[in-house]
Amino acid sequence: MRRGDVIQSIIDAAKETSADLIVMTTDGHNGFLDGLRGSHSERVLRLAGVPLMTLPAGALASDMIG
Repeated sequence: MRRGDVIQSIIDAAKETSADLIVMTTDGHNGFLDGLRGSHSERVLRLAGVPLMTLPAGALASDMIG
């Protein structure tokens, strides 16, 4: 468990593990971009330096696989 700023903790963990991808959920307000604007996801996307995949909160793997 980490303490401190959420965004910085995610970025630090990605660097420490040499992550190729960060996956986060979004609240998905009115669409994909609305879910990113002003959010933790947006800040991670801008600052992390690795690709970010966002999924709707509550999404199940079976929903995405088919």
